[in-house]
Amino acid sequence: MKHNNAHLESLEIGGCDSLTFIVKGQLPLSLKYLSVRNCEKLQYLLDDREDASTSSSSVTNKENINHLSTSLLENLNIYNCSSLTCLSTRGQLPDVKCLQICYCSNLKTLSSRGHLPATLENLVIRCCPKLDSIAERFCNNRSIERICIKRCANLRPIPEGLHSLSSLREIYIEDCPSLVFFPEGGLPDAIIRVSISRYKSFPSNLTSLSIEDPDIFTSLIAWGLHKLTSLRELNVIGCPDAISFLQEEMGMLLPTSLIKLTIARFPKLEYLSSRGFQNLFSLEFLWIRDCPWLTSFPEVGLPCSLLQLYADGCPLLKKHCKKDKGKEWSKISNIPCIEVEHKFIYDIEGEE
Repeated sequence: MKHNNAHLESLEIGGCDSLTFIVKGQLPLSLKYLSVRNCEKLQYLLDDREDASTSSSSVTNKENINHLSTSLLENLNIYNCSSLTCLSTRGQLPDVKCLQICYCSNLKTLSSRGHLPATLENLVIRCCPKLDSIAERFCNNRSIERICIKRCANLRPIPEGLHSLSSLREIYIEDCPSLVFFPEGGLPDAIIRVSISRYKSFPSNLTSLSIEDPDIFTSLIAWGLHKLTSLRELNVIGCPDAISFLQEEMGMLLPTSLIKLTIARFPKLEYLSSRGFQNLFSLEFLWIRDCPWLTSFPEVGLPCSLLQLYADGCPLLKKHCKKDKGKEWSKISNIPCIEVEHKFIYDIEGEE
């Protein structure tokens, strides 16, 4: 394959039931994109053992096993390979920029050496229930910009050194119930967006956080959200039973550092509690979406720092926000920019 396809840049292998491994050194050096899908007997993606070429179920015959480290491969995608347990028999992963692995039910580890490629920029892992580790630590991985891990039930530790990923901008963790803590050092300062569900603890230096969880208020207490003193943006999405935000009986406060707050998909929400907003001295942007029963803002009004208020999918709130007429007008009249149901507040004035 290597010599007969010297200019091959993209290779897709799909539905090859006899394939158990690919000999590492035999992929063309020109290859930039490799996709392996629905190969149910594939055990190792890259078999770099010296005797690997003796198997008739490999892609090619034996040659120098070290060539891939100098190849042009940038993107590696693996999808629905149920027998895959490890990417490389000796633990050396190819120097790719993008690594995506989905629906590999028996995958336990990416690399036996415990390291990811230094070239890696984007890591996506979904639906690998037996995966227990992606690496021992982030070592020389300063190029990573995005990490997305979803539905990996057995994944326990996030590798040490997460805080050293100076290029990391986004991290998404969803439905990984065995993950219970972030490594020491927390997240890098430059991170822009964090989205985490079913997680029990957060690093104190978070600046942006999205939480989607049916038991959101119970989780908020457990996480100690008010202790995230660097948090600037918070998105709280999906709470089917909450009548107020935040619930008075919980005695819960939001971080005083918040600048932007989004509240979305609260189907029974009726009002915003005064206690929940009383210390938000820096809040400038408030977005409220899909709260059909919401009728009132905090009794003491919204923070004086608020510059923009947007409400969408809140039909009962609309009539209460009419200028000089609505019962909530006095609480929001000092906000420079108000938009309700896609209309600026002054355009609602003449509507009945």
